[in-house]
Parts: sequence; structure tokens; C-alpha cells
Amino acid sequence: MLKHPEVSKLEWVRGKVDERGDDLFQQTLNNSSLQVYRGIRDGNGAVYELENQVVQDGDQIERLERDTYDYSQIFFIQQKRSWTNLDVTFQLFDTLMNTYKIFSDFWKCVLTFGRKFEENEFEFPGFAASYTPSSSPSDMLLVKSCEYAYMLRRVELHGRPTDEGQSPWSIRQTAVYHKYVFDQNCSDDCATESKSVFVLIAPSQNFERQLSGGLKLDVHQRHLVSPCKVQQLLVADSLKGWMDYMAWLEAKLKAQSDRVVFAKVGMKENNISSLADFNINFMDRQELKLLEDSVADLRIILPTLLNTVIQIRKQCQLGCSTYCVNTDHKWNCCWIVDQFDGYIRELEMHVERAHVLKDKIRSTATLLSDLLSYENAVALRNLTKETQNESKSMIELTERSTKDAAAVKALTVISLVYLPTTIVANFFSTQFVHTSDSGVMQVSTNAWLLAAIALPLTIVTVATWWLWVNGRGVASLKLPKKLKSEGFESKNLFKWILPCKKKTQDDMEAGIGVPQHYVYEEQDSPRTLTVATPTMQSAAEKYDY
Repeated sequence: MLKHPEVSKLEWVRGKVDERGDDLFQQTLNNSSLQVYRGIRDGNGAVYELENQVVQDGDQIERLERDTYDYSQIFFIQQKRSWTNLDVTFQLFDTLMNTYKIFSDFWKCVLTFGRKFEENEFEFPGFAASYTPSSSPSDMLLVKSCEYAYMLRRVELHGRPTDEGQSPWSIRQTAVYHKYVFDQNCSDDCATESKSVFVLIAPSQNFERQLSGGLKLDVHQRHLVSPCKVQQLLVADSLKGWMDYMAWLEAKLKAQSDRVVFAKVGMKENNISSLADFNINFMDRQELKLLEDSVADLRIILPTLLNTVIQIRKQCQLGCSTYCVNTDHKWNCCWIVDQFDGYIRELEMHVERAHVLKDKIRSTATLLSDLLSYENAVALRNLTKETQNESKSMIELTERSTKDAAAVKALTVISLVYLPTTIVANFFSTQFVHTSDSGVMQVSTNAWLLAAIALPLTIVTVATWWLWVNGRGVASLKLPKKLKSEGFESKNLFKWILPCKKKTQDDMEAGIGVPQHYVYEEQDSPRTLTVATPTMQSAAEKYDY
């Protein structure tokens, strides 16, 4: 069986309220504050009193609903700060909703309040209306009552101390519910014989002052408090800050745009950064992103507000043309409708300016991104030049090393030429060869010892060198598994045991006798094997083998 749409909507509302109840309403009646302005008329329909009351319980709400002398009731629900709980308990507010039979669409407006950490513009509903038809076709009026709910967004200076880059503005909201109950038996002016009920959540203090002054003036002049007048004050209050806020956004954008537009591009002598004179960096792009988000919120808020004001004007014009018979009331309604026409034109202008702001931010952001890309390209070009210069230096160093190697080779060849002579001279300078007193050269009978010792020593030296280089005959030396996995094979054993490292002055000062051990260091890339003294042990990973 399909459920009635209103039943499904109520179930959805109850689920949302249960989910956010603790963040939405006060928990105790001590912190609850529900006020009502009452416009009271006498038995002849004349206005004679305005009364402000504090509602404490549900019984008082029921008595207010049954009071036939009240032609206007305006309920106020406040909150201490814009992101805190409403100053009313759920029980008291639910009694108000049920007693006055407020339609469920108003809950969508209520759920935008309460404790929260960030604002989501897509949570705010648009204009909603509902009409209750007459119970009998013979009634003079087509509808018994009409009710509508909507949100009004406003922007205000929050007055808090702000750091650099923070906004001094806050975007706040007011939820409005209005119900107009018509007297089905009205004979002359239905406006004086009907009842208007407002529920206002978190209106501004400025609106409260204007409404209080306007209500007192109407009562003093024996005039009705027009529902359209109340809504006109609400709309006027919500519009007054948008122009200044958009001017502030444009000024912030202009400051960012000037820094980007007047930045000097091109390299200067001894200057690596092409934009160093303006110090433009990625933080400027982040500030532009914040401005872009603010303008994006404007493009959601202002069109929604424009549509809401259009619907309010439509409802006021319909009510004036249908129910205001008295000439004074008729003139007052026409004036209010004209005011709404002005508000609509103002909002249309704000919407157009929001589009212009968006285009300007997009243009500035594009230029800034291009400049940052250009600076990166210049930096890469400079890096390429430095790499080229370094490559040239390495080529020159390699050429010098080649020349030095050739010189060493030549010296080696020369040394080999003189080596036999040196050996012979050394042999004759030993005790094995001597000259007698008569001048005769004599060779010692033990000269064979020189060959007997030199030849085996030469063989051992050559064999040891060959083993170090090729590692073919070394079976007892084993490398760690981790070193083998990194490519340290037996053919590199000689380099591993005696690394060819140029001695530095620090090495000479440390002394040849400083004990050394081999440490395998795991660096980012590649992994290396280094020789470490005891002072390096804390910075290396040691392998025991």
C-alpha cells in the first residue's frame, strides 16, 4: 500500500530530527526562550493593543491558538550564536508545530540550524507553499488558509578579531513561516477579520528593532500590522549587506589581480627567480581559490534568494488584490508590492555582478597559473644550463684524467727501460759482489741465495695478485648474502676488501692505525658499501659475518 506523500515526508523529518536533535534544540527548559508579539483587536475589529509575551509551556501555546482576538501573532526563536543550538526545547517547538498545524516543509528550514562545523549551501531549501481549500463551495473565499515557508540569507560583519586572510563577514540565515487564516464569513474587509501567524527563527537584531518600532507605530495609529509589511522588513534586512560584501570580495580580488598583472616577467642578471620582485607563489593561488569558493556560494545563494523574493511578492500581490477591500489597506499593499519590485531588481543586479566576479577570478587564476608555469619553465631551463655546464666540466676533467693516465703510462715505460739497469746496479752494490785489493771483481759463493729467495717470492706475489683480481682460488672467504644479492661477486672481492678511496687530510690526521670496519648503508638509491671508523657506527647498519 502506497503511503501518502505527507506521511512519507513526516517520517523523513522525524528521522532527521532524531539524528540531529541534540545539536538542534536545547535540552532543558531553563535555556529555552520562545517569545511572541501579539496584535490584539477589540470586538469591533479595531486595533487597540500590542503585547510581547514569553512562552513557557505547551498549554500557553494552545491558549494563544484559540484566542480569537489576536489578529497577528509573531513567534521568535533565537540562538546565542549562529552555529549553536536554537534557544528552545524540542518538546516546546514540537507543540508549536502541532498546535498551529504547521506543514512539514518548514522542518527543512529548521534543520539548517544547530551546531555544525561547516556550511553546506545545498542544504538550504527554497520557497514552499501550501493552501487549504474552503470546506464549502458557497464560501466567499476560495481558500481557508495559506501557509508558506522559506529561508532568507543575509551577510553581516561578525565583529570578531580576524587574522590576515580571514574574512570579517559571516553569512547567516533566517527561517520564516507564515500562515494566513481567513474568516470564511467576512463581509467587508477580510484583512481585518483574519489571523496571521509568523514563526521566525534567528532574525537579526536590526529587524527586531525595526519591527518593534513599526508595530508600536501601527498600534498608535490604529492600523493593522500587515503580514506583507513584516515580510517586507525581513527581505529589506536580508538585502542590506550584500552590496558591501561583494565590494569587499572585489577589493580582495583586485589586490590579488594587481600583484599578478604587474609582476615583471623575464630573467634579470644574477636573479634565478623571474618573479622575485613580487614574490608570487602557490599561496596566492590558494587565496584565489578561497575567493572563488566565496563567489561560488554567492551564485547559489543569490539566485535562490531572488526566487524567494519573487514568490513572496507574488503571494503579497495575490493577497492584496483578493482580500484588501479597504482603500487604506489597498494603498499600503500596493506600496509594499512596489518595494518588492525594487528588491527583485537589486537581486538581479547582484546575480549579474556575481557572474562578473566569477569571470574576473577565473581570468586572474588563469594568469597566475600561467605565471607559475612560466617560472617553473625558467627554473627548469636554468637547471638544464647548469647541467650542461656541469657536463662540460666533467668532460674537461675526464680529458685531464686521460692525459694524466697517458703521462703515467709514459713514466711507467721509462721506468721499465731503466729497471734492468737498476736491478744490475743494486746487485753489484750488495755484499755478493766485491772488488779485491788487487782490483779483481769477485762473486760470493752464496750469490745463489738471491735467486733462491727472489724467484719464489716473485711467484707468490704474482699468485696473490691473480687471486685478488680473479678470486678463483679463494674458497674460504664468503660474502654476506645481502651483499651477494646486491651484486658483490667474487670478482669484485679485491675492490671490496681494499676500496680505492683517495685519502683526505682528515684521514691523515685520524691516523693510519685507526681501526676500520665495513658497514653496509641502506640509502635511498643506490645501496652502498662504505668503510666506517668507530665514529660512524651510529649512522650505519652493521652486518655480522
